[in-house]
Amino acid sequence: MSNQHPSIGSADNTADNTSSRKALRIAVKVLFACSAMIMSVLLSLFNLMPSSALSLDLFAITTFSALGIVLFLVIKCKFIERTFSNLNIPLLVLSAALTYFPCHAAAVELTDRMSRLFVIREVFVGEIITHFWGENAALVSSILSAGALFAAFVFTYCFVNAFVRFIRDLYEKSDKADKIFFFAALFVSVAAISLVYSHTTAFYSGVDANGGVRLYDIIYTTDSGEIFDSNAYYSINAEQNDIRQPLFGLFAAPFGSLAKLISLIFFFVPNIYPIALAAIQAGLLLLAVIMTAEMMKLRGLLKAAFFALYALSFPMLIYVLTMEQYIFSMFWLIMFIYCALSNRQERQYAFAAASSSMLTTGVLFPLLSDKRSFWGFVKDIFEAGVKFASFIILFGQLALVANFMEEIGKLMRFSGVELTFGDKLLQFFSFVSSCFFAPAASTADTLGYMSYFPDAVTSVSAAGVVLLALVLLGFALNMKNKFAQICMAWTVFSFVILCVVGWGTQENGLVLYALYFSWAYISLIFMLFEKVGSYIKNKKAAAVYSVVKYAVFISFALLMLWVNIPEMANILRFGAEYYPA
Repeated sequence: MSNQHPSIGSADNTADNTSSRKALRIAVKVLFACSAMIMSVLLSLFNLMPSSALSLDLFAITTFSALGIVLFLVIKCKFIERTFSNLNIPLLVLSAALTYFPCHAAAVELTDRMSRLFVIREVFVGEIITHFWGENAALVSSILSAGALFAAFVFTYCFVNAFVRFIRDLYEKSDKADKIFFFAALFVSVAAISLVYSHTTAFYSGVDANGGVRLYDIIYTTDSGEIFDSNAYYSINAEQNDIRQPLFGLFAAPFGSLAKLISLIFFFVPNIYPIALAAIQAGLLLLAVIMTAEMMKLRGLLKAAFFALYALSFPMLIYVLTMEQYIFSMFWLIMFIYCALSNRQERQYAFAAASSSMLTTGVLFPLLSDKRSFWGFVKDIFEAGVKFASFIILFGQLALVANFMEEIGKLMRFSGVELTFGDKLLQFFSFVSSCFFAPAASTADTLGYMSYFPDAVTSVSAAGVVLLALVLLGFALNMKNKFAQICMAWTVFSFVILCVVGWGTQENGLVLYALYFSWAYISLIFMLFEKVGSYIKNKKAAAVYSVVKYAVFISFALLMLWVNIPEMANILRFGAEYYPA
C-alpha cells in the first residue's frame, strides 16, 4: 500500500506539469497573435494617406486579412510549435537582441509621421483622444512598438534560424577553393572598407567638407546617403523602401540590426556601424558569387579563375564599398535561383525575399515550379503567390501595393521618355561594358554639390558590342543548360528594362544596375570558353586550348585591372577631396 502513494503523487505531478505546459503554449500563442496584429497595424499606419477614404478601406482590409493570416499561422500551420521545436539558445539570444532595432526605428519614425493618423482619429475617435494622441505621439508610438516586440522576435528567430541553416548547408557543400576565396576576399574587403571609410563619407552618409549632408547622386546615381540616413536596412517603411522594394527593410532587417549590434559592442571603433554594414554586404556578395559558381558546376582551377574575374569586375569593386539596396536584392535573387535549381525547400521563401526586395525579380516566377503538368505548375505558383501576398499584408504594405500604378507613374520620370530608342541603345551598350569595366566619368556640379558622374554616352561602346556578342554566343553553345537559359532570360530582361523601357536612361545612370544584371553576362561569357573546350577531342589540341583559355582569362583580368583600378583611385580621390571623413 505504501508503495502506491509515490506513484499516485507522481501521476498527479505529471498531469499538473502537462496542464501547465499546455496553458503556457496557449498563452504564448495568444501573445503572439495579439503582438502580430499590433505589428501589422503599426506598419500599416505608415502607408495611410490623409483625407483618403480608400486608405481607410485598405486599413480595414489589411487588419482583417492580417487577422486571418495570423490565425492560420497559429492554428493551422502550428507556426509557434514549429519555430521553437528545436531551440538554439545562442540564436534565440541573438534574435532577441536584433529585434530591438527595427521596433525602435518604427517607434521613432511613427512619432515623426504621426500627422498621418489624423484621418483615423477624426473618423473613429473623439476630440479628447485626438488631442491626447497629438500631445503624446512618442508615447503612443512606443506602446505600439512594444506591443509588436514579441511577434517581431518570433519572426526574427524564424528567419535567423532558417538562414543559418542554409549557410551551414552551403558551407558543408563548399570546397577548398570556395572557402579560400570567401575568407580571403572578405578579409581584403573589410580592410579596404575600413581604410576608405576612414578617409571619405562619399560611399555611405554623404557628409561633405562643409558639413552638408548629400543624400543622392554623389557617386553615379546611388542613393547611399538616403538609404543610410533613413535606416532603410531595418526600417520597413523608410522612404527608399517604396513600390520597387516594398519589403526590402523586412528581409534586410536582421543584417542591418546585426551591424547596429556590432557597433554597440565595438563602440570605440570609429565609423564602426557603416563599416560593419558594408562588411556584411561584402559577405553576401561573396556568397552570391560562390552560389553562382556552384550553379555553373565549376571546380578546381576553373572555379578559381571565375572567382578572380568576378572579383575584378567593376560592379564588384564599387559595390563592395557602397551602401546600396541592389546588393541585398542581387543576393536574394541568386539565392532564389540556387534554391530553384537545387530544388531546396527554401525556394518559395527565397522568392518572396527576392521579389519583395526588388519587385522586378518577380519575372522569374516560372522557376517556382518543376512540375510538368499545367495544374501542378499553377498550384505551385498560386501557393507562392499566396505566401508573397501574406508577407505584403501582414507587414503592412498592402496600401503601397494597391497604389501600384500611381507609385510606378511617379517613378517613370527616370525612364527616359524624352530620349529616342537610339539614345537608349547607346546607353545600353555602355551598360554592358560597365558590367566588366568602369565607365568614363568625371567630377560634376550639376546638382548644386559635387558628384562623380558618368560622362554622356555619344557613341557606340565597342567593348559593349563585343561583350554582348560573346554573351549571345555563350548562350548559343549552352542553350540546353538550365542555368544558361536563366542567364539569357535575365540578359533579355535587362535589355527590356534598360533599353526598351529605358529605366535609368534619363539620368545616364545605367551603371547603377550593373551588379543586379552582370552575373548573367559574366556567367555566359565564362561558359562560352568552357564549352568550346568540350568540342575539342584531340588531347594535344585540348591541352593547347586549355593554355589559350587560361591565357585569355589572365589577359581579361589584367585588362580589368588596368581599367578599373585607376578609375577606383579617381573615385577615392574625389571622395577624399569633397567628402572627407
